[in-house]
Amino acid sequence: MHNKLRIGLFLALLLLPFAVFAQEDDTNEPTGNLVYSVFTPDVDTALTLYSIDDETTSRISPEGVGRNDVLPIFSPDGGRIAFLADGMLSFIGANGEGLLTTSIENPLYLSWASDNSRVMFLAETDDIYTINIYSVDTEENRVYESDLLISIESTPSWSADGTTIFFAAREDINTNNDIYTLSADFETLTNLTNSPTTAEHSPSVSPNGMFISYKVSASNGPLAYVMVMNIDGTDVRQLTDFKLPLGSLTSVHMWSPDSSRVMIEDAGQGIAIINVITGSIVEFEGINAVWSPDARWVAYTRPQPNSKGVLAYQIWIAQSNFASEGTIVVSGVVGKIAWQPDPSIEFETVEIPSPTPSATDTPSAPQSVVESVLVEGQQSSWYFDGDANLAVTIIAQSDAFDTIAQLYTLDGTLLIENDDFDGTNSQIDFTLPNEAVYQVVITSFYGDASGDYTLTVIGIEEGDLREKPQGGDIATPTATATPSPTFTPTATLRPTSTHTPTATFTPTITPSPTFGFDRAQCPANLPPRLAIDTRGRVLPGGTSAVYDQPIANSTVLGEIPGGVSFTVLDGPVCTEGFIWWQVEYRDITGWTIEAGAGEYFLEPLRR
Repeated sequence: MHNKLRIGLFLALLLLPFAVFAQEDDTNEPTGNLVYSVFTPDVDTALTLYSIDDETTSRISPEGVGRNDVLPIFSPDGGRIAFLADGMLSFIGANGEGLLTTSIENPLYLSWASDNSRVMFLAETDDIYTINIYSVDTEENRVYESDLLISIESTPSWSADGTTIFFAAREDINTNNDIYTLSADFETLTNLTNSPTTAEHSPSVSPNGMFISYKVSASNGPLAYVMVMNIDGTDVRQLTDFKLPLGSLTSVHMWSPDSSRVMIEDAGQGIAIINVITGSIVEFEGINAVWSPDARWVAYTRPQPNSKGVLAYQIWIAQSNFASEGTIVVSGVVGKIAWQPDPSIEFETVEIPSPTPSATDTPSAPQSVVESVLVEGQQSSWYFDGDANLAVTIIAQSDAFDTIAQLYTLDGTLLIENDDFDGTNSQIDFTLPNEAVYQVVITSFYGDASGDYTLTVIGIEEGDLREKPQGGDIATPTATATPSPTFTPTATLRPTSTHTPTATFTPTITPSPTFGFDRAQCPANLPPRLAIDTRGRVLPGGTSAVYDQPIANSTVLGEIPGGVSFTVLDGPVCTEGFIWWQVEYRDITGWTIEAGAGEYFLEPLRR
C-alpha cells in the first residue's frame, strides 16, 4: 500500500542533513490513526477513525440521525477528542466512549493543555473576543476579562507545561498588536514584545517549549513575514526573508512534534513547511494539514474531483520533506482532520543557529523603492529590466487608497496581479520567465481614489525602477497593451468552455422565493461573516465555484482562485447546510459558498 509514500527516507536524510527525526530510521511508512468527518447515509456528519496500518475505518460519533460532528482535535495523550457537535463544544474518548456536550457555542482556535484536561479557545460575541479555558473534568469554563483589544488574530497558544498562555492583542485601536503572556490562572499579564513599530500576530509555542513562531506586519518592511524567537522574547529571527507571500494573519502555526519546523496553511499557494534550523521552505497545495506523531509525515486534504467544488475532499499523506508527492488514503471527507498523537515518542533537543536576520536587519536581497502619487481616475506605470528566473517581490503600500498591483510584459500581457494582500496594500511574488523589460501598473480598486503610495520591488537594485520603458518615450498602448484606466484584466481567470455563461445570462440574479436566510438550514457553528457591498476573498489553498443559483446542482459559471477577492452583492442564503452569497468576480456574477461542513471557505477583507 501507499506506493508513493515508499520514497526512501535515506534519500531525504541525504538531501536534508539538518532535519531532526524522532528516532533511527526503522520504518518507511506512516503509522497511527486519523480522525475526520464524513457524510453518512443517514444524512449526518460523523467523526470517523481511519487506521493507517490496516486501512480500516470505524465510527466514533454516537449513532443518530442528523448529527453534525466536525473539527476534531486530539488531546496530547491521544485519549480524548475535542470537537463541535452542532456548533457546541463537545468531547469524546478516542474509543467513542464518554461523550460530553457543553453549552458553549462556536469556539475558535481550540487547543489542549499538556495535562489533557483543559482546552483553550476564543469566544466571540458582537465582534468582541474573549479567551476561555474549559476544564473537561470539572465542566467549568473560565473567561478572561481584559481591557486589551483581543481579535481573531490573537490565536492563543499554550506553553508546553500548560501554565502560561501566549496571545496577540493591542491596548487600543491606535496601537499595534503585541504578543502577551498570561498565566493560566489569569492573574499575571506581561507584554512580551512591546514593539510600537511592528505588529505581531498569531503566536504559537513549539512543543519543546523553547520557541515562539509568529507573523509580523510592519510599516518599514515587507507586508508580512514569519518570525521565530526564544520563549522569553529574546533572539528574534526572521524565517522567510521575502521568499514567502503571506495572506491571512489569522492562520495557526503548526509546529512539528520535534520542534524543528513550522507549517502554515496560508503561505504561497496553499501550505508551507518552514525549517527553523536550515531556513528551507517546502510548499505544496492543500488545506487542513496536520503532522504525524513522529514528525516525518504530513496529512492534508485536497478537493475531491467531480464533487461540486467544496462539498468533499480527499486525505493525502506524504513525507514531510516531499509533501507534494503524496498518496490518497481516504475520500469523501469534510472539514478538518487530526492525527492521533503518540506520547511515547521522544525527540532530541533542537537548537536554532544564530545569528540569523531579525526584523530590523537590512534585507539581504536588493530592492528599489519609489514614492509617488496616483492621480484620480488614472494609473501609474513603472518599468524595470529583469533577468530570466529572477524572483521579485512587488509591494504597493498606501494609506490613501486601496491599491492594485499588476505585472505586465512590455507588449501588455498580464503576468500576475494582486488586490487585497493586507488591508489596502498589495504584494506580488513572481519569478520572471525571461530576460526582458517588465511593467508594474499601480491602480486603485475604486476608480475615483487618489493619493500617495510607495512602490517597492525586491530583487532589483535601488534606482532601477523608472517611468519609461527603455529610457525614451513611453510606448503608445495598443488594443492589447497597457490597460486604460477603465480596463479590467481577465487574463488570470476565464471559465472553461463547459462553464461559459450563455448570451441569455442576466448578471442580477435573484434567488427564488424558496431561498432565504433560514437559520435552520445554516450550519449552527458558522455564523455569516460577509456583508453586502463589501469585499471578500477565497481562503488561500483552494478555489471557490460560482453557481447560477444558491444550490449545488445549479450551473457552474466559473471559479475564483484561492486568495483572490470579489465584491459581495447579495445574501446570505442558506440551503443544504451551506451559507451562500451572490458575488461579482471579473465578468462572473453568481452564488458561492461562504461556509459549511465545519469550516469557512471565504473571509471578509480587512479594511
